[in-house]
Amino acid sequence: MASIIKAIGGVITVIFLVLLPIIPVQVSTEVPYQDEVQSEVPLLYDLVSHSYTFVGILDWELKYECTLENVDTESGTFTVSVQFKEGNVVVDTASDRKYIGSGESETFEIQSSGLSFSTDWASRYSVVPSFTPSTKIVSNLVTKYRTEHSTKSVNLLQYIFGNQ
Repeated sequence: MASIIKAIGGVITVIFLVLLPIIPVQVSTEVPYQDEVQSEVPLLYDLVSHSYTFVGILDWELKYECTLENVDTESGTFTVSVQFKEGNVVVDTASDRKYIGSGESETFEIQSSGLSFSTDWASRYSVVPSFTPSTKIVSNLVTKYRTEHSTKSVNLLQYIFGNQ
């Protein structure tokens, strides 16, 4: 009985070894493709000049002045915001918005309100500006990859030896 089981096991093993190389296999490959990706980016600009000075005769205030040049190909609205600080404490904020055409410049004048009189204003107060341009949508082509499954089947020997 044991020899019959051994013989059947041997026959099954031989059949398995003969059929294994010709069993069909589905082939998958990574295929590159181009895809358009859109993103929102700020308009490009240059800070041409900026300074702050004391203004007023009876009132003590600071005036921040800057010139921005839109160096982007698109026009848009630019916002200049200013924090007027005494030490590390923000004592006033102000902002202004202007539309700037492509290749054009605009000057912003932003003044504080309610600061205390000081003869040492240059060391007592500081001005912290920030600039926020409009944004635009840009499109870029990027290479992505997708898995494609072959509709033709190859046997295991073809897959192993690359004869697909």
